[in-house]
Amino acid sequence: ARSAFPARPVFLIITLTGLSSLPYFIVNAGGETSIRRAASLIDPRNASQSACYAASLHLAEYYHQVGDTVNPTTVWERYSGLFPQDPVGHQNLVHSLEKNAPLYFSRTRAAYESWLAAIPDDSTAMVGYIRFCLDAGGKLIEQRRYDEAASMYRTAIELNPVLERAYNNLGTVFAMQARQDSAVVYFQKAIDLNAGYSDPYYNLAMTYDDRGEKAKSLLYLEKAATLGNSSALAELRRRDPARYANVSNK
Repeated sequence: ARSAFPARPVFLIITLTGLSSLPYFIVNAGGETSIRRAASLIDPRNASQSACYAASLHLAEYYHQVGDTVNPTTVWERYSGLFPQDPVGHQNLVHSLEKNAPLYFSRTRAAYESWLAAIPDDSTAMVGYIRFCLDAGGKLIEQRRYDEAASMYRTAIELNPVLERAYNNLGTVFAMQARQDSAVVYFQKAIDLNAGYSDPYYNLAMTYDDRGEKAKSLLYLEKAATLGNSSALAELRRRDPARYANVSNK
């Protein structure tokens, strides 16, 4: 009896499935030759965007499986360069880079810049870039790379001019560089944006203390403590144990 299903569509489905799976089988066959063959499939002259993406994904997954933390980044950099309008490629690239953020601050930053240049209204890129700048700034401060940290926080402010945390963190960088006047400006800006944010009050208190302005320092410490800042309360108790022993910051 003749089949109820035409042979040609079935053959086409099988063929397409085989093509999309080809990179997986090639890569998992192992060996440098197989890897080069899979990489050769990432070519828009010979394959569709979806096929290039599939090849990139399988190749990157292979590298992850063998513990290679460098080549997945190269794979996604190539794919994003070929298809800059695909946000998923950019997202995979920055995810790969951020796994090694201490090594690749500049490359991760460049990846976000390329993403936003290609797709300026991508909210995922915007939110991710701001988060990256804040996190990277903190790590750079730990490494005493203050100018680089400041640059990260400035970028976060450019992306979101009402982000009080970025102003506070930039003020912290200036305080660590003994640029107290600039530190005060940025701590105050953070307070202006969010009067309930305790960190800049505490930071202002310590900055004024460094400048010998004890009355101002105490004023801001007390304010920070009332907003729940435990560091401010600890500092108050250190300065005057009898007066602040029973004070709570809750």
